[in-house]
Amino acid sequence: MDSPNIISLLIPTRNRVESLRRLFQSIEETCKSTESLEVLLSIDNDDTDTIRFVEEYSKNNRLLIKAIIGNRGKGYIDLHKKVTELCHKSSGRFLFFLADDVQFMNDNWDEKMQATYNNAYRDNIYWIRTAHGEASADAQCMAITRDWYSVTGHLGTCYQQDTEFNYVAKHVGREVFLKDIVVIHHRADYKTGIIDGVIDQTFVEGRMAADSGLLQGTPYYSPQVQASIITDSIKLLKRIKSLDRCEDSAKTSAKIRSLYWRYIKIKLLSITPSPVKRIIRWVMKK
Repeated sequence: MDSPNIISLLIPTRNRVESLRRLFQSIEETCKSTESLEVLLSIDNDDTDTIRFVEEYSKNNRLLIKAIIGNRGKGYIDLHKKVTELCHKSSGRFLFFLADDVQFMNDNWDEKMQATYNNAYRDNIYWIRTAHGEASADAQCMAITRDWYSVTGHLGTCYQQDTEFNYVAKHVGREVFLKDIVVIHHRADYKTGIIDGVIDQTFVEGRMAADSGLLQGTPYYSPQVQASIITDSIKLLKRIKSLDRCEDSAKTSAKIRSLYWRYIKIKLLSITPSPVKRIIRWVMKK
């Protein structure tokens, strides 16, 4: 059930107690009201340090924290599954995905996000992009409305879900950029796994290790995920059109037809040998 004026913060985490503490403190210090927030954590059942920390933190602070404890996944490759599970258990009208190593930098960000509802788009189907801080040009933080989620039913189909959602938002034409919500991503170096002179073991195990699964994973540019991007875009555009609130119904219908054509192309290219693919690409350009 959608709870008015609630932002659900969706945070998968593993073995990053100090990063999580910094994130929690930044949330409390910068939000206008903790009563407008719920924090949902996905924690592995063997991560006893994090479980113990969250139990203690919840006793002495104002944040409403719900810990969803489950079996350990395969790392970054399973991230979208963890986040989608948190979506299912959330109640907010905004679903805000955060990495556990980010930090909010400016005040009243929750009020600024809430102000977009019923103002950005009348049907409230949109994706929110926040500003990036200095520590990283790739902050892991994005939000969608529950109205969006009710159509697609997930928060990504691959571990590069931020990029995936960016493409869907561009197809649908429903992105809200909130430059006044600045979030820093304290991310480890991709090559060394080191952050602030210390090895981030979670990063190394989940992203850099040979058995992390990323090399066998499904990236956003794969045919499967590209087809999912198109499918989600079509679903959203159909919902927008059905509500009869879009500014140009004919333009929306044209977008849908174009996406159907692109979907057919993706499917054909995914099942045909290379020589035939060249012919299909040539025909599709005509």
